[in-house]
Amino acid sequence: MKQSAGMALALWLCLALAGCAPGSRVDVSAWRYYRLDAPGVSLRLPDDFSRSEARDALLYGRDAELTVEIDGCGELYADSQALLSRLRSAEGEAAELVEADGAAYVRLPADGGGRCAVYELLGSDGEAYRIRAEVSGDVKEKRAAALLRALESTFCAASSAPEDAEIIQAPAAPSQLSRADCLTLVNVRSALAENWADRLDMVTTYNDRGEVLRMERTVCKAFFGLQKALAAEGVSVRATLAYGGEGEHATGLALDLALDGGGPWERVCAKFADHGFILRYSEDGAYYTGHAAEPGHIRYVGAEAAREIAERGVTLEEYLGTLPASIDYLVLVNPEHALPDDWEDRLEVVYMTNRHGEEIGVERIAFEAYCRLRDALAEEGVHLDINSAWRSVAEQKALAESYTRKYGADYVKKYVAVPGYSEHHTGLAIDLYLESMDVWAKIHARLAEFGFILRYPEGKESITGYGYEPWHVRFVGTDTAGEIAERGVTLEEYLGET
Repeated sequence: MKQSAGMALALWLCLALAGCAPGSRVDVSAWRYYRLDAPGVSLRLPDDFSRSEARDALLYGRDAELTVEIDGCGELYADSQALLSRLRSAEGEAAELVEADGAAYVRLPADGGGRCAVYELLGSDGEAYRIRAEVSGDVKEKRAAALLRALESTFCAASSAPEDAEIIQAPAAPSQLSRADCLTLVNVRSALAENWADRLDMVTTYNDRGEVLRMERTVCKAFFGLQKALAAEGVSVRATLAYGGEGEHATGLALDLALDGGGPWERVCAKFADHGFILRYSEDGAYYTGHAAEPGHIRYVGAEAAREIAERGVTLEEYLGTLPASIDYLVLVNPEHALPDDWEDRLEVVYMTNRHGEEIGVERIAFEAYCRLRDALAEEGVHLDINSAWRSVAEQKALAESYTRKYGADYVKKYVAVPGYSEHHTGLAIDLYLESMDVWAKIHARLAEFGFILRYPEGKESITGYGYEPWHVRFVGTDTAGEIAERGVTLEEYLGET
């Protein structure tokens, strides 16, 4: 729980148990309710209680007979049974679940002498609060027992308090994640912001095996809702991994789930969107996420985004309109930089047939961008086609050998890349075909708008290693293409590789 909320709790008033003779039973029927709205906890106090100063988070009763310390535990639980299970694993079987006036709380073993009692109470939002009451040493034993019994009978659920109950020192509601926070993207291409942890309101909870889990508060509550909804259908699910480490788990928004006894993942997945979760790594989304499928890995994005993502059947990357994470769209391949060894294994190529009946392969996202460029230029009377695009390393080797026989070694050295060092291996480079060759300027002016750059511009031969090729364009994404065009640089210069 945030420190501010804990300090606000520390401002609660002492229990002044006036009129309670030593050893007598305390009559609480006339006591008044006092409600703290934010945590969902209510106390019932004597009608004639008096306020006293709080010092160092301690609350003092009349004549300092009773000292009450109330702190938020920074822990969330699905229900009181989960709280009891955790406390019994830590405190032993002596921890006892108690119900009073509609509230459930756990009573922990008392200190020796019967002068101290410790309770953990769940607020209506699943927040745990630890209440420690201690009677001063100069109070007689029977009086001490009566004081502790009276404190025990003050607990009640927020829903039990009357609507007109006085609200005392209600702490500010915990910070909530913004929509932008919920949609933060972390993958192999997008790193988490350095100050990310400062935005999180972290709580501790425990699964049914007693394993400690740290979760962002909003995510934890959403998970409890998912867990309860599935339990109502006879499906038992638990979180096995939450906050920590690197990647998505560092966001505090990701959870790994396990099903007891294995079972119906389809039924589990069907409930995700109702509680603001998405399946982060699906089988058919690996190209976008850059991650192998993980059926148990879910991610909190908020209910609105989760519903839309589920309806559209897309990944978070697609929903946000970002480039896929499987490949680096700024990869540099030139005479000094070879294609990464595993590139062809990660590349997803789609195929089209050009007007000459040739089958052409292009990386999927680059091809979609090319189609948009083609259609936009067609409206201006410029009709594009693809002459060549993706070539495997093996195909490049065969091409170089063929051109050497036809045109000689000097031509190949100037215009044909060494196998493994050709941009066409990336699937992101396209050689355009035009029926009319006098419209290159019009085409070049529209490239950045659709994420392309002119890869080998005139006057940059010493940097790119190739002569001017007005037909050779390269997909890098709209943001990068716009910046390269504005600065008038090559990809080598943009990446600082000159």
